[in-house]
Amino acid sequence: MKHELFPSVDAMLAPETLSKLVGESITQVTTKPDGDFDLSGNKKVLVETNGGTGTSYILKQVVPEENWIVLATDDDLGRETRLWEHGIIDRLENTVVSPNIACAMYDSGWAFLMHDISSTIVGKDGSKITEVENRTCLERIADVQAEFWQDPALQNPDLGLMDIRNYLHQWLPKTCRPHKGVHFIFDAILDGWERIDKFIDPDISEIVTEWLEAPKLLEDALNRFPHTLVHGAFMASSIGIQLEPETKFYLSNWIGATVGTPAMDLVWWIATNTGNLPVSFDEVIEIYKQALASRLGDAFSEDWWQPQLDVTLCAGFLRLGWAIPGRLTDDNFADVRDAWQDATIWWSDKFRIGAKLLTG
Repeated sequence: MKHELFPSVDAMLAPETLSKLVGESITQVTTKPDGDFDLSGNKKVLVETNGGTGTSYILKQVVPEENWIVLATDDDLGRETRLWEHGIIDRLENTVVSPNIACAMYDSGWAFLMHDISSTIVGKDGSKITEVENRTCLERIADVQAEFWQDPALQNPDLGLMDIRNYLHQWLPKTCRPHKGVHFIFDAILDGWERIDKFIDPDISEIVTEWLEAPKLLEDALNRFPHTLVHGAFMASSIGIQLEPETKFYLSNWIGATVGTPAMDLVWWIATNTGNLPVSFDEVIEIYKQALASRLGDAFSEDWWQPQLDVTLCAGFLRLGWAIPGRLTDDNFADVRDAWQDATIWWSDKFRIGAKLLTG
């Protein structure tokens, strides 16, 4: 089912319009800053109804020149908006719930009206991810990968999905340098890559340095494997789990949506949850693998599974390696330093395996 964008936020939030959108009687709408920090650079606004006595909603405003993912991936079309417009996310309604209600044009970008799922966010307030949450997240993303397995609909250029090249280049120094000072993430990435040699072994550092400038070998390898819809920002802050009165799995922030290998979201889940997972990285991989295999049936094969995992882990290092120096030296990460030290060894071992597969 396709959706239409509203021409403006005011048109979308008009009481009569909002009443129809949410199925409630709304006579008054007020907005105020939400206050939640948004890593991407979006602005969030709390939408209150009926003088604060009605349901509250969240308005996520995306300003392209302030959103670092838009800048780093040349998102000229607004892929998150296009996925919603074309009804792609609606195909997941049996397993994944989108908090999006409607979307409108906003300045040079767009704005999503969303249900407020803040109380359901996984790992909210720094709490560790439970075994149930970890398994649920891995099983639901396996549902996504299976639903869009080798789907030709993903090749529609109007969707603006990232390809493998975007996926790899997003975190490279040459991508970030032109945007230095625009967003703190660009500066952090550049600083981390400049210092990475001090924290990884020389044999790895040599290859990493080469691939940071020219990852074509890795890009070509990833393109040879089965493809599916990759969320692109599969991390705790994008996920909500509601248990009562009925179980719901919310997945938001599709701004990094990519046509890529099935393990890409798995790898990002591992990378962004260091020190916060209830089981080891290898156990996480096994849980996801079994979930995906059960959903794909005969389409699953060990022939492609392990090599695509090895190569995707290599790509994962090129997306997270910049964070290692800061995590191992910055006092703000003292509570996860030991976990990151162990993770650095684990990632290094995985990188060696993938690099050997590609270079012989």
